[in-house]
Amino acid sequence: MRVILIHHGEAQPKEQDAGELLSRTGRQSVARLALFLGGSGLKISQFLHSGKAAARQTADMLAATLESESVDLLTEDPMPQLSDGPGEKAFVGTLPQLVNILNALFQDSPPSLDLPSATAIGLKKGEDGRYTVFLLVGAHLLGAID
Repeated sequence: MRVILIHHGEAQPKEQDAGELLSRTGRQSVARLALFLGGSGLKISQFLHSGKAAARQTADMLAATLESESVDLLTEDPMPQLSDGPGEKAFVGTLPQLVNILNALFQDSPPSLDLPSATAIGLKKGEDGRYTVFLLVGAHLLGAID
């Protein structure tokens, strides 16, 4: 099983947009990340999101660029959705939500996590049941945003 955890793009400040949609910089960062992921050969069959507006918009943008089959709301227990069915899956959410998924994946010794917005970390489950990182990329590593 391979799963990609993605911190959503930068949201508008709450005083500007109560719906927390992505800022201009957030949209540009997600677009840059989508182009990189699309060119990397990843075949993400499903994007799951937390339900937060910024996470949903990030998932929609990524799924459109990567021509993914679906974008769905993640349920309270993420493990069945993340491990069900073929293909790679991606979860888009807030940093605390990503940490909760890491805690579920790394039950014995969960790592700490601090990802900037529009950053993806890919995890691959080995034959021994342990996860290793196979991808770590963020829009901030892909060059300046116009």
